[in-house]
Amino acid sequence: GTVQQKVKGGLIVDVGVPAFVPASHVDLRHRGNLEHLVGKIIPVKIIETERKREKVIASHRRATEEDRRARAAEIWKEIEKDKIMEGVVRRITDFGAFIDLGGVDGLLHVSEMAWTRVENPGDVVRKGQKLQVLVLDVDEERKRVALGLKQLQSDPWKKASKNYTSGQMVSAKITHLAKSCAFAELEEGIEGIIPISEMSEERINTPEDVLSVGQVVEARIRQVQPNQRRITLSLRAAVREKEQRETRSA
Repeated sequence: GTVQQKVKGGLIVDVGVPAFVPASHVDLRHRGNLEHLVGKIIPVKIIETERKREKVIASHRRATEEDRRARAAEIWKEIEKDKIMEGVVRRITDFGAFIDLGGVDGLLHVSEMAWTRVENPGDVVRKGQKLQVLVLDVDEERKRVALGLKQLQSDPWKKASKNYTSGQMVSAKITHLAKSCAFAELEEGIEGIIPISEMSEERINTPEDVLSVGQVVEARIRQVQPNQRRITLSLRAAVREKEQRETRSA
């Protein structure tokens, strides 16, 4: 029916006769501002009638819930592992984002958003954004769908063994400091780890004693383990290498 007007406590909708839709029975997505629904056609379900008083009460919420359940049932038939699907970002949390696949929400975990470390999911996706995702796992019984985004992008680690070798000198940007190590970005998608024992010739208590996030450092690659997605770096070795070069040139 067409929404004729907003009244105290809800809406009047023309369904052949005027029907009252209480505000509590307006779909949650539209409940915040009822005025913008005036003039629009919305689905409603008749929940009460009193013919003598010519009274009709309807529910927009129930109608949309039934529609969502019907669409969800159809979508569950389409969702399968390793399938690429299009969805819309509905909600962003600290641990990822919920993607509407057309009536079924799937979780895009922060660890599956990019090959690089993602501190804030909002830096990668935004609410209302359309994007293609890969179905990683499906549990219809528990109504859970795990999604991936980085799997649709090239994996930089596939070329790591060719681009990086033990003993190589590299420049890296410190991205994260932990209790006993630091992480440094060699290129987009490739991070190396610097153990605290490889940070300085002197004994230090925490990585913060010698490093800070955003700092660019010179390091020497100790070990490359592409299968484990791990590159170990040494600042100590880089300093010794630099000193040896300066001695030879002198």
